[in-house]
Amino acid sequence: MTTPELTASPDALAALARLLAERNRQLERALETRIVMEQAKGVLAERLGIAPKQAFEVLRRAARNERRRIHDIAGEVVASRETTLAIAQAVDQLTRAQ
Repeated sequence: MTTPELTASPDALAALARLLAERNRQLERALETRIVMEQAKGVLAERLGIAPKQAFEVLRRAARNERRRIHDIAGEVVASRETTLAIAQAVDQLTRAQ
C-alpha cells in the first residue's frame, strides 16, 4: 500500500509547495494586519480616553468615510502622534450617534 504523498509527481509536489507558500504569505499578512489593528485600537483608546470597542468603531467609521481600507487608517494612527482629520470626524460622528 502506498500513500499519495509518496507517489505524487514532482509537478504535483511543486504545485503543492507553491500553494503552501502562498497560504503562508496570506497568514503572515493576516497576522500583521491584526497586530496593526490592535495597536491602533490601543493608541486611540489611550489618546481619546475611550474603550477599545469604541476605538475600533472610530477606525471603522474613518475608513468608511474616507473610502479606504481600515488597515491603512490603522497604520496611520500607529505611525503618527497626531490625530488625523478622518479620525476626528469619526469621533465626532460616534459622539453624536450616542
